[in-house]
Amino acid sequence: MFSQNIEPIIKKAVEELNVFTPGSVENYKRDKLIELYWRFHPRFKSFKVFARKNANVLDIGSGSGGLFFWKEYMEPVRTDLKMTALDLQKGEHFNRYDNYVLFNLDTGDIPLPESSFDYIFLSHLIEHVRDWRSLIEKCNNVLKDKGILYIETPSKHTINLPSRDLYRQKGWPCTTINFMDDHTHVETVDLDEVNDYAIGFNMISLEKGYCKNPLLEDILLSFGHRFKDPEAAQYGLWSKLMFSSYMILQKM
Repeated sequence: MFSQNIEPIIKKAVEELNVFTPGSVENYKRDKLIELYWRFHPRFKSFKVFARKNANVLDIGSGSGGLFFWKEYMEPVRTDLKMTALDLQKGEHFNRYDNYVLFNLDTGDIPLPESSFDYIFLSHLIEHVRDWRSLIEKCNNVLKDKGILYIETPSKHTINLPSRDLYRQKGWPCTTINFMDDHTHVETVDLDEVNDYAIGFNMISLEKGYCKNPLLEDILLSFGHRFKDPEAAQYGLWSKLMFSSYMILQKM
C-alpha cells in the first residue's frame, strides 16, 4: 500500500488546489458536514466497531481528552467502553475518563499492567516519539491477545507538500499541511515498515490505507474558504492531499 508511487496523484491534487474555485455551500450545514466527514473516517469507524463490548481502551497522546466524547457521538453509542488517557500533561477532559496517566513515552515502559487493554488508540502520536519501534513494543506489552491497535500518522509524502502558508494565502485557514509545519514532529513513519515490525509481535494488519473522502473534500474546501472555517478547511485539504495514513493491527 504505502510503498506504491502516489507522487502523480499528489502532484495532481496540488495542481487542483492551485486553481481551485470554491463552489456554492449555502445549502450545507456545518455540523452535518463535520458529522459526515467523521462518519466515514477510518479513525471513527475503528473506535466505534473494532473495540469489543466492554473493552478497556487506552488513548495514547490524548491531548485535551476529546476522544471521550466519541462514545456518544453518533451511532453506535459506546458507553460500555472503559477509557484510560495517557499524555505528557493532564488534558481538559481527563477527569471524564475512568483513569488517566501522565507519562513521557520516550522515557520507559508504559506504567500500566501488561495485557490489560483490548484497544489502543494511537492517532497522530507515533510521529512525535524518538523511537517508533520502542513505542510499538510498549503498546504490545499492555495489549491483550486479540486486542486492536489503531495507528494514524502523517503520510510519508507530507514532508514534500507545500507549507500551510501557501494555503493560508489562498484563503484556507489551516494549521498543518507540510509535515514540518508542526515543529513537534520528529520524523515521518512508513506504516509498511511498522506492519513488518509488528509481525514480530504476532500482529496482523486488518486494514491499512489513506484517510480520504473524495465525495466531501471539495465541499469542505469550499465551506472552509467561504466561511473561513479552520476545521472544514483542514479536513478538505487533508483529504485532497491524502495527508494521513492509517493501519489497524490485531494481536493474535
